[in-house]
Amino acid sequence: MTTAGEGVVFGDTVEVAGEIPLGGVSPGTGVVIPGGPGGGVTEDEFDELAADVTALDDRITAVEQRPGSYWHDQPSAAAVWQVHHHLGYLPTFTAYDLEGREIRHGGISHPVPGQISEVAYGAPFAGSGYAS
Repeated sequence: MTTAGEGVVFGDTVEVAGEIPLGGVSPGTGVVIPGGPGGGVTEDEFDELAADVTALDDRITAVEQRPGSYWHDQPSAAAVWQVHHHLGYLPTFTAYDLEGREIRHGGISHPVPGQISEVAYGAPFAGSGYAS
């Protein structure tokens, strides 16, 4: 595991403080740093990646602290996500793929209104999202 300033190169992982639920990265396990074979990551590129991770973490924290919301992790790719939110109402749902891109759904059904929602997508993918 490498930290900033230790000559990060392609394929290295970098320890990240805090939690990053998106993509199933656990605290202390790291994230893969992009770069070309044989090439390194510049300090500016590293700082940009760190800023992206911080922004994502801030967005997730804001959602988790919002009353009446539920964070959902979808570790395996699926075209229909079954979300057990138990919010007591029919929520909307926002999802992100493992790259952090927002994915628009094709519709939401509520097989158990206020408890379970099924969110349909055009293609299977893994990621995370929130019901609110």
